[in-house]
Amino acid sequence: MINRYCLLTLVSIVILIFGGCNSSNMNESPKYSDSLIIVKGAKDLRYSKYEGTDQVIYDVVVQYPATQVLNEISKKLEAKDWKPLKEDYLNPGLLSSHVEGWTDFIDGTTKPRKKVHQWLAQWENKNRDIMWVALRYSYPEGSKANLKSLTVYMSFMPSELAIEAKEQVLEYISENKDK
Repeated sequence: MINRYCLLTLVSIVILIFGGCNSSNMNESPKYSDSLIIVKGAKDLRYSKYEGTDQVIYDVVVQYPATQVLNEISKKLEAKDWKPLKEDYLNPGLLSSHVEGWTDFIDGTTKPRKKVHQWLAQWENKNRDIMWVALRYSYPEGSKANLKSLTVYMSFMPSELAIEAKEQVLEYISENKDK
């Protein structure tokens, strides 16, 4: 059995990748995947390329649980023939937010620690490219909940990179399953 800590750590690594890249203005940047969906009301767009992925991060003022944002992203991706994945792409056996919905946790990697409400899932297209989508509300632990300021993270991962990443994760899990 895969230990849940390992699974959550792998998910955290993906989120760190989203936030750990250099951003740039769309007008000054190379072309990005047209599957990076920008929803109505998006502001402070930050595009980047990171280790073969195309990424965008932006903010939206919308009340939790951001149903209209999720619907808009889902409809636009499905119109481009993307299919939602029921399990997390890099964490086999861990249900995605397509199935589980929103989760929440304390992010102990920040100072001060933050309470995070997160929706995290992937889509796959016929080419086996993967689209990561994370929606996050966060605020300092112990403070009044801020459930109106949503940050959207999207990352397009080409199939070759996605397949390689999954093979590495499965190898890691196999090598460490008894630890």
